[in-house]
Amino acid sequence: MIVSIYGDRSPLAVRFNMMLLEAYNRRPEGPERTEIIASVTDFNFKIIKEICGEESFFGIRVYLTAYLSSMIRGDGQRTADIFDDMNALKYRGKPITQNRYLFKARI
Repeated sequence: MIVSIYGDRSPLAVRFNMMLLEAYNRRPEGPERTEIIASVTDFNFKIIKEICGEESFFGIRVYLTAYLSSMIRGDGQRTADIFDDMNALKYRGKPITQNRYLFKARI
């Protein structure tokens, strides 16, 4: 219903997809689950960059999810690229230095 009203590239679709990820994450581990989660995560990551922009703080949760998903898949270069993107995020034009999502990624 959200997609039919607002389209599949809206912030509401991203929010719904994040809830889907939580549901998929409860499935038993395996390649199928990993691929589904990666697909939804990558889709959200593209949407949030289109809507909010490359450096917008408002996509931070999606960035962290994409970061963790790429780590699980073992894609080291993509993981490093997303981490660099997270470090470049800004709020009101200023770099973000204190954030729990960045803290988690650094650990």
